[in-house]
Amino acid sequence: MAYTAKQIPKPYIRLIHQFTCEDAHGTYNNGHEAVRRMAYAQHMLEAFGRELEYYRGPAASFRSYVLTPVLQRQLRGLPDVYTKPLRDYMATKPDGRVTIADATRFYLGIDPLDARCIPSYRRNLIYVRDARWHLAIVLGQATLNSVQLFEETLVIQDIIMVALKPPPADDTGKGRGSIPKFNITEVVSIVSEGLQDYFEAELKLVVRPDIPPTM
Repeated sequence: MAYTAKQIPKPYIRLIHQFTCEDAHGTYNNGHEAVRRMAYAQHMLEAFGRELEYYRGPAASFRSYVLTPVLQRQLRGLPDVYTKPLRDYMATKPDGRVTIADATRFYLGIDPLDARCIPSYRRNLIYVRDARWHLAIVLGQATLNSVQLFEETLVIQDIIMVALKPPPADDTGKGRGSIPKFNITEVVSIVSEGLQDYFEAELKLVVRPDIPPTM
């Protein structure tokens, strides 16, 4: 019996919806990054569709070869498709080489569908521009044809990365230490993109009266 859409775990559903939105947005925005993301989203959706069509194992055992690596990167606050930040995160050798052990630890050491990962997903979402853009769309901050929102997230992403000081959160939201609080630049970025309702609990830990409401 084939795996059915109703049995797809929620983290995969979120990614599928993100890719669907990026595919749709690319029809309105002919900018380089929007078109690049559209092509990537189409490829990922097609690959996942083929994977789902041919899967015959038990639903509880399903782990997508297509989408799980993306979840592993988002869990750590890393972009989907850029090699250097991914390599820098994984490498344990002084020369920056990524060993098989490094890659295995990164991709197989944690189940990204585990609910205990949610705090880390939420905290590290600030570093994943595509996921933040998708969240803004889901929250109704703009429609899929809004080129302005997409372009603003590109600018804000650069600002966030320049101001990045603390390391990303622990992989599971527990264990090596507490989840670091947002810094001032991250707080202002969240408000600028209209994500403050989603991050209400986290913002209550850091917001002060003197923080400006916009970038």
